[in-house]
Order: sequence, then structure tokens, then C-alpha cells
Amino acid sequence: MLRTRDINAPLAGTANLNVPGSGARPFGSSAGDIYLYESSGQFRQRQIISNVSARVNTKLTLFGFYAFGHANGNTDGAQSIPAYQYNLSTEWSRSSFDVHHRAFIGGSITPKWGISFSPFVMLSTGNPFNIVLGRDLNGDGILTDRPAFASSSTTAANLRVTKWGYFDVNPLAGSTAIIPRNYGDGPGMVSVNLRVSRTWSFGKKPETAGAQGGPEGMRGGMMMGGGPPGGGGPRGGGGGGPRGGGGGMFGGGGSGKYNLSVSANARNLINHVNLAPPIGNLSSPSFGQSTSLAGGFGPFASGAAGNRKLELQVRFTF
Repeated sequence: MLRTRDINAPLAGTANLNVPGSGARPFGSSAGDIYLYESSGQFRQRQIISNVSARVNTKLTLFGFYAFGHANGNTDGAQSIPAYQYNLSTEWSRSSFDVHHRAFIGGSITPKWGISFSPFVMLSTGNPFNIVLGRDLNGDGILTDRPAFASSSTTAANLRVTKWGYFDVNPLAGSTAIIPRNYGDGPGMVSVNLRVSRTWSFGKKPETAGAQGGPEGMRGGMMMGGGPPGGGGPRGGGGGGPRGGGGGMFGGGGSGKYNLSVSANARNLINHVNLAPPIGNLSSPSFGQSTSLAGGFGPFASGAAGNRKLELQVRFTF
């Protein structure tokens, strides 16, 4: 995995924190900081994914997936900079996308009168986030230094009490009690979504070659947003992903020469607030607060993790 490292940072114990740029550097002080992209990072992930699809009867279809996993590493990507440039041993910890539980449940229900209900619920535990001091403790000019776990020797002035633990914000040099990278847990995500649709058909439909793979033959599949046929993942389950289960966003394609489809779509129906990971800088007055909405994974990325959104749609085909 890629990471960024300052290969000309001051050597340990040589920098005067009150004098910027001081300290002995491998390539000399005149060279300044030298940031190097390295492929020295490591990543390990273990994951179990299960997919379920059940056509109970002609009126009820259920599908979904559940993923459980752990992801560890010592970098979060090319822009990730270690806390200590010459000691990477403390970087191995949870990855920034170490989400333990992810689930998606959907279905298609057609009880009476040709009305189709397509609910889909997305659930996810939170992403971890890094807790840092917001101060430079080793003179490398990089503010990724982390606090230590508080102990009996931690003074009241250096003690910081948070919902994620008790921290020493002024750890001694070489302390072995530095907290792991990405120690904090961010909020989870919940999104309940629903589509209700009804199609009216008029007139006798002439015979066409649609069943042989033309545009009519693709109705209900990828053209109408039904997801790929079969397979797993958020949009799996026989083409019945968030927009599947009965012919896409606008409901069924209809069987007549003229078809009128009316649908109502609700994203985040219960208007649950899905927040991004909070600010992890202990020096910030906003530490521990989420200041934006979640970006999301998979179907969440389409906006389902945001505020409630209602859409009314009408489509006429002939």
C-alpha cells in the first residue's frame, strides 16, 4: 500500500520544538522537508459476505446481503503520513474503512390492485477515525502525533476525558502507551427507503422482437436500473437491487400498447441523520463533533445516506 513519508525529517531527539526547522536531518537542513511516496505500507482484510435471494411467491420477493469483516493496516493511502517518520511500528492498527457490519435488505411486494411496494433498508456500523493531538511533538512539522492513554502519573493539566477514553495530551518521548491509529469509532448509518408504483395498460400490444433482446426485452434489467441479473452485492439478488424488483424506478413495464406508470420514491424515509466521522483533533474546539453528513458506501453513495428526499414520477410509453 502507498504512504507518504518525510525522509528528511529531523532525527529523533535532535529538534528544538521552539525553533522551527531545527534538528539534524539526513539530507541536511538546507534541503528542507522531502516528501516521498512509498509502497512500503501493508494492508490485511478478512471478510465474510453472504447473499440471500428468495422468491416467496408471485407477489413477494426478498433479497439482501450481509458483510462482516476486519481491515488492518499501517497506512490509509497515498496521502497518509505516519506520526513518527523513522518508527512505523506504531502505525499498524485499524484501517480507516474498517467497517465491521454492513447489511442491505430489499424486496418487492405486490399485494393488490397492481400496486408494487419496493422497500430497501441499508445498515452500516461506523468508520473509525484518527485521534490526534494537533501538535508537533517531534519537530517534523506534521500534526499527526497521537496522545497516550492516561495513567496514574498523568497530571490533571494533561488529562483529557472523552467518550473514547482518557488521554494524556502531553506524552513523554518514547512512550509505549501511545493510542493506536484510527482509535475512535464514528457513527453508524441507517437508511430506510421505499418505492411505491402502479402501472395502467391500455390497448392490445402488437407482437415485437423485444423478447429476443431488444429494448423491450431489457425492461426490468440494467436499462431500467434493476441492477445486473443474479449475483451478489448491494444490487444483486436477481437484478433486484435498490431500483429493481419489478421493472426499475418507474415500476413494471406494462403489458399493453399504451402504459402509464406512476411512482413515488422516498430516500431515507425516516429522515435518520447519518453523520460523517467526527473531528479527531484534540486541539480543536469541535473535537468529537461530526460537521458533515456521511459520504456512504455502495448504495449509500447515491445520496440515500443524506436527508429525506421524496420524488414523484410519471412515465407514459407507447
